[in-house]
Amino acid sequence: MRALVRRHVQGLQNMCAHMTTPPMLVLMVESNLGLEAAHIANMLKDEENVISLRETGKEGRFGVLTTQQRKMEFVALVEQLLLQNSVNVCERVASDDADAALSTLKKQLLQYRMVSSETCCPTVFNQSRVTYSGKVSENGKITGSALQDDLCIALQLAAFWSSYVIQRKCKFLDYNRFYK
Repeated sequence: MRALVRRHVQGLQNMCAHMTTPPMLVLMVESNLGLEAAHIANMLKDEENVISLRETGKEGRFGVLTTQQRKMEFVALVEQLLLQNSVNVCERVASDDADAALSTLKKQLLQYRMVSSETCCPTVFNQSRVTYSGKVSENGKITGSALQDDLCIALQLAAFWSSYVIQRKCKFLDYNRFYK
């Protein structure tokens, strides 16, 4: 994981190397993955132009929440952006294999769908709940195959949190670092 994260950040920095003032890179790592968000933040703490978002707790624990309510907001925002033709993929992509990454993103977007808990995972009290996932088949059933939706989630996180950063809504973000 360390090598992957470092390669990705280095790739983004290389893409911006021609700029007189390199942009700040804002990391939005899910906080529901154990301590991975904190590990990634610690790994990149000495990078001048990298900031890891913190969201919860008194002093701001590293990572951002992906609650059920947030997932609904993520999907609504990306859907709105797609309907307005407001999503653009740059010609240059920071990836070990840009073509494979874009192909995977397309595949994941096509399999990403609304899922009702009635069809995929009924609860004890049969309370229906709607969520979104790319890890289920077209009939809404969880599959045994390795369907993934990580790139869909990354797109959603980028759309949602970039708007929060721009609007200065991030409670634990030092906005002064952006304007040195």
